[in-house]
Amino acid sequence: MTFFVNETQTPIENFRTVWMPETSPLVKIGRVHFPKQLFDTERQNVFCENLSFNPWRTLAIQRPLGSLNRMRRALYEAISGARHQANHAPTPEPTSTAIE
Repeated sequence: MTFFVNETQTPIENFRTVWMPETSPLVKIGRVHFPKQLFDTERQNVFCENLSFNPWRTLAIQRPLGSLNRMRRALYEAISGARHQANHAPTPEPTSTAIE
């Protein structure tokens, strides 16, 4: 399924252009459910504080496109680096098994 039609109707580099549903319809691809979790220990709070959101950790075909997203990526990396430095934390991301 292709959502990009052409540079006039669905431009990648002009994020101010609204993609009309008639041209590139919205497609529901799933539903995410996060069950309520109870956690509030010092280790878990430190673990959480040192995580970084990065939408580029995905398959190449799903990575964000366009100039705005290139700017977001640089900003996210800078914020993550500054937070890790301020917290004296290692920059590599922990794995899902780092906290039990």
